[in-house]
Amino acid sequence: MPRLFFALTFDDNLIQAMQEPLSYLGTYQTILKPVESQNMHITVKFLGECGDDIAGPIIAAFQNFTIEENPIAFSARGLSAFPRIASPSVIWCGLDTGPEINTLHRRIELFSEPFGFPPEDRSFKPHLTLARIRKNSQAPRELVKYLEDNRATVYCTTRFKKLVLFKSLLTKTGPIYTELHSMTL
Repeated sequence: MPRLFFALTFDDNLIQAMQEPLSYLGTYQTILKPVESQNMHITVKFLGECGDDIAGPIIAAFQNFTIEENPIAFSARGLSAFPRIASPSVIWCGLDTGPEINTLHRRIELFSEPFGFPPEDRSFKPHLTLARIRKNSQAPRELVKYLEDNRATVYCTTRFKKLVLFKSLLTKTGPIYTELHSMTL
């Protein structure tokens, strides 16, 4: 069953700015899986598995959603990891944003609620996922040091391009994302 999520996309400036850390992470492909550049996005709200009975009404309603927060600028700043740098499972780049992204996030949360997707309890922390550590793998000391050394690095300042409702199909080779509906910011 496909999974749905709302995400923000950006122009190629961000991907180009992230080439150095992505290249470095690529040297650890035996222990981590980098996110392919065409799949990079900022998740605003993950809905999860949705049958056609729910997906259809969400798509229809989203076509009437209006963007009030445009443009939304941000800076890609600092590498880090979940759950923590010393023991990473997900490596990401942080985003410095203004209040507009939080307003948009709240609006998407409210939009999703009537379809059975309650707002998240945790605060919204926009980030760009760069790689995931493979199961039963551990990050070597050099990788952890690289993340620590780049905690404050500013990679670029740019703007979000679109708000997109994506469908995600998980495959053995990685996820396949399909844009169901989008609107330009």
